[in-house]
Amino acid sequence: MIDREFTEHRARVHQAAGVVSAQLEIGLPDALARLRAYAYLNDRKLDEVAEDVVRRRVTFRPES
Repeated sequence: MIDREFTEHRARVHQAAGVVSAQLEIGLPDALARLRAYAYLNDRKLDEVAEDVVRRRVTFRPES
């Protein structure tokens, strides 16, 4: 049986990738890479960043 917490983590990260994809008008692989980079650069866990993106506490904007 798959661990429920792991499943929820994956779902949250993929949902956040979808949000970032829409915000930046980029593909999902690039959006996931942006999420990972943001988490790494801010010394945060990916799941924490994903939660913040889904709850709209963190947004991504296209670079000017």
